[in-house]
Amino acid sequence: MKEKKSAFRSARVRRAAVVLAAALALAALNLLANRFVTLGLDLSRTGIYAISELSREYIAGLDEDIEIVIISSEPDARIVKFAQKYAQLSEHISLRTADPVYEPEVLAQYGAAEQTVVFAGAGGRVELVSFADIVQYDKLQYAYYGEYKETAFDGDSRFTNAVAALLSEGSKKAYCLAGHAEAELPDAAAREMEKSRFVLAEVNLLTDGGVPEDCDVLVINAPRTDLAADELKMLDGYLNAGGHCLLLLSEDEGVDFPNWSSLLSARGIALENGVAGDGEDYYQNEYLIFSRLSTANSVTGRITGERSCLLNHARGISVSKPQEGSGWTVSALLTSSERGYLSVPGGARSEYGTITFGAVASDRQRGAYLFVLPASLIDGTILANYGNVCNLELYMNAAVEGFENFDSFTIAPVSLSMSYNAIPRAYANAAAPAALVPVLLVCLGALRLFVRRRR
Repeated sequence: MKEKKSAFRSARVRRAAVVLAAALALAALNLLANRFVTLGLDLSRTGIYAISELSREYIAGLDEDIEIVIISSEPDARIVKFAQKYAQLSEHISLRTADPVYEPEVLAQYGAAEQTVVFAGAGGRVELVSFADIVQYDKLQYAYYGEYKETAFDGDSRFTNAVAALLSEGSKKAYCLAGHAEAELPDAAAREMEKSRFVLAEVNLLTDGGVPEDCDVLVINAPRTDLAADELKMLDGYLNAGGHCLLLLSEDEGVDFPNWSSLLSARGIALENGVAGDGEDYYQNEYLIFSRLSTANSVTGRITGERSCLLNHARGISVSKPQEGSGWTVSALLTSSERGYLSVPGGARSEYGTITFGAVASDRQRGAYLFVLPASLIDGTILANYGNVCNLELYMNAAVEGFENFDSFTIAPVSLSMSYNAIPRAYANAAAPAALVPVLLVCLGALRLFVRRRR
């Protein structure tokens, strides 16, 4: 009987020892993780630490050394975690964190402020990305109510565009046309252009004497009045000399713009008198259309996956062969399904058929491009509420089309509106409660074993 009792106790002791060893191992692992790894657990369906295939492919071809330096005395652990994952994509990327309290010279070395991610390449080239550009917040809510509400995490796009900036040409100049009641460029589109190294400015053709010589892209967003005769000559000359223009049409149906029409018709594009609807590919109503993308053009062909642009009240256009000997060619970019139609003034509808509402005319010999697209392509409401559409990507593809040695990537930020189950900071004092859990389990197990043995 004593032998059985002794064996029973020995088995209990062995089990207790196993539990104790496992708990101690867990505690040690937790402490090591806290010491050597910046925690940033992401259990969400759309992770803030996910790196797009676009970035992975680009970084995989990296053949120059780049150093990433995170300058902060209290770095955001989410940015550090993302940087660690990003640096693992290539042996040419190194990563370190610099505390300006202990390394004050690092600020002058890179010309950076605290809370900045520095990308340093060969020849002393440097690109700076602030923490506020990565972890974005609602500026209006902060200004009016003093509440800091994070809205998006933009690590993927910011990191890859910073690397691209080191390896390709510097910046491009984009002018927004004024003088025809144009709509202001939406914040999302302006921010994406600036992120892709476009310097934005405004131009009035009549008061400024034409299109500036340093204009790489001319953006015309939803003009509501026609061109003057002199402006028509200026734009026609700009395009024939190799200009690059993005014309975004408003939904104004029945408005006759003879000079705009003349500029377009010379290049094989005509304005239709009506708004496009679709009886098949629509959302909520037949004028909120999921467009079909042409696969025959590089601008739309670079968009991966089965995605569409979501367009609201897009004005119809048509394409035809440009004037003979002009050097221009034209192709459709955005169309409806075969159940598309035009809603003309008075409420009448055209017959069902494929309707075009996006096209590009180009003269590749002169490097000239004229994109005609719906203004709702960059509508702020659509961009803010439908993150899975490719509106902004198509817009940026059109903006950079034909540029040599100028890499730019449109990657949507991850929304922070939902809870991400992520640990935002991973200091030792934040992880200490987690380290106490296995210790408490060991104590409880030992107490239970002691009580049983007393019995």
